[in-house]
Amino acid sequence: MNEDKIDIIRHIKKRRFDDGLAVEITIPSNPYLHVNDIIKLKFPSFERTDNHKEFKDDKYFSGKYLVVAIEHVLSNFESSDWIMKVTLVKDSFKSKVEKK
Repeated sequence: MNEDKIDIIRHIKKRRFDDGLAVEITIPSNPYLHVNDIIKLKFPSFERTDNHKEFKDDKYFSGKYLVVAIEHVLSNFESSDWIMKVTLVKDSFKSKVEKK
């Protein structure tokens, strides 16, 4: 019975990953970041009004993301260089995507 539940969860996660927006970022080491954490990303955007740019967060891509994978990269043992490649998924948008 538990195997059936695990298969359903895997299927749902795979579908969300395939259908959602996936982002991979490289960040300095952070021992407090874990898989399944929710983080907030801000992507810059702007609107032109009366020949003036108004900067704000992008309404489609900014928001909460789920951490689905973390790869630790130790590049130099002597200098203790440690970075993380983090894969994030966003499965919903704050606003409906509009076609122009």
